[in-house]
Amino acid sequence: PVTLVDREVEKKLRSIISKNFPDHCIIGEEFPPTNLNSQYSWIIDPIDGTRAFITGKPTFGTLIGFYKENEPIFGIIDMPVLDELWLGIKNHGSYCNNKKISVSTVNDLSKATIATTSPDAFNKDQLKTYKAIQEKCLRSVWGGDCHNYGLLAGGYLDIVIECNLKWHDISSLIPVVEEAGGIASDFKGNKLTKDGDGNILVCNSLNIQSQILEILSKNE
Repeated sequence: PVTLVDREVEKKLRSIISKNFPDHCIIGEEFPPTNLNSQYSWIIDPIDGTRAFITGKPTFGTLIGFYKENEPIFGIIDMPVLDELWLGIKNHGSYCNNKKISVSTVNDLSKATIATTSPDAFNKDQLKTYKAIQEKCLRSVWGGDCHNYGLLAGGYLDIVIECNLKWHDISSLIPVVEEAGGIASDFKGNKLTKDGDGNILVCNSLNIQSQILEILSKNE
């Protein structure tokens, strides 16, 4: 779903960016991209979690990623109702409301907490694979949208798996997670890019990631 607020938020962000950085590329969810030849790109999701927004849930947020070519410079997950701003800056760490954060120390899948937004976001095979991973975890959480990635960066969750996402859903999350010590990849363990398949595996550690990648390889 798309609301008037989605469009108005993106218009406002585009206006601020264009005023200060007129030559930079802007890629948003609601409007066509601009200045695609620029080496600097702003990637915007004005409301991530629109279903949460229109039903009064507080887990929607605004996502802003800033990239130089294919490398993130910073990413923002802004949760306006929760009054939380999660920020990851390349080589400078991740923060929640200016307090430095880091991922959990869980290293075994049997002790991990896994999260995803909704079973409806998976096709039949993807949901079967997700449940195969979920069954090996200590606990699981449904719901959360972009907030889940901040919670993983802050050490509250250990795994977030989602499918069929767009680059505006993903780009800002990568520096928040990675600068907190986590790992963001596709289902093959490869770096996430704008040309990827939209499947995202975010883990707190290499050990957790490797255990999940083994399960994923068996469920191809």
